[in-house]
Amino acid sequence: MNITCKYCKDKHHVPITEEDYNQWKKNDGYIQDIADYLSAAQRELLISNTCNICWQRMFGTNYGDKE
Repeated sequence: MNITCKYCKDKHHVPITEEDYNQWKKNDGYIQDIADYLSAAQRELLISNTCNICWQRMFGTNYGDKE
């Protein structure tokens, strides 16, 4: 799935399966449980359309990813 950060407009690829994405969107579980193979920064892109760099600029929190 390709996601554009709503702040910087950079495009990012999040390798989530369609099945997992649909399960999450149906509120059938937490994203960290459904897609535990994604990094926290990738999950945040799905949740808020905010990339890790923008998240760090806003909140000073680093997920440890080099995105």
